[in-house]
Amino acid sequence: MRQPQAATRERIEDKDGRHPEAAPIMKPAAPAGYKVDQDGNVTYYDQQRRAMFTDTGPAVEFSQTERDTLETGLRLALAKFGPSIRLRGGDEAYRHAMADIAADKGLYVEFSDKGLQERYEQRREAIKAGRAYMAQTERAKPAQGGPGRTAEPEQERGQEPQHRPRDTGRSR
Repeated sequence: MRQPQAATRERIEDKDGRHPEAAPIMKPAAPAGYKVDQDGNVTYYDQQRRAMFTDTGPAVEFSQTERDTLETGLRLALAKFGPSIRLRGGDEAYRHAMADIAADKGLYVEFSDKGLQERYEQRREAIKAGRAYMAQTERAKPAQGGPGRTAEPEQERGQEPQHRPRDTGRSR
């Protein structure tokens, strides 16, 4: 029989209360190992053999709150529950970290908490605007051959390429 879980422990649940089967974990911090207890809970461990998070069936519960661990657990939760998730327990920093990680990594998430969803969407828009700005800046840069070099003049169509002797750095 499953033990009741503390209400303050950080966890992700399916927003609709479904209890899906196990799901594969995607990178970044693939766990080094896992252990299944007699109740079927799967605890994933990092390289130092510290518990990262536990898949209890209806929830993914965190033992660590490091960013890579939260991202890996979030990816597992999204694979299990789909994009509609509810965060339980934890403090505001944990909740904000989850929204920020989802936005930063380009994960599609529908948080049950409207304020958290708004934070996630604003961050996604800011990232999108930043990428658009960087792309525009890259297009506006003049072509250069690298540090200390000037760009070669464009070759006209139909002209033979001009070959210059290669400087090998040796004296003759």
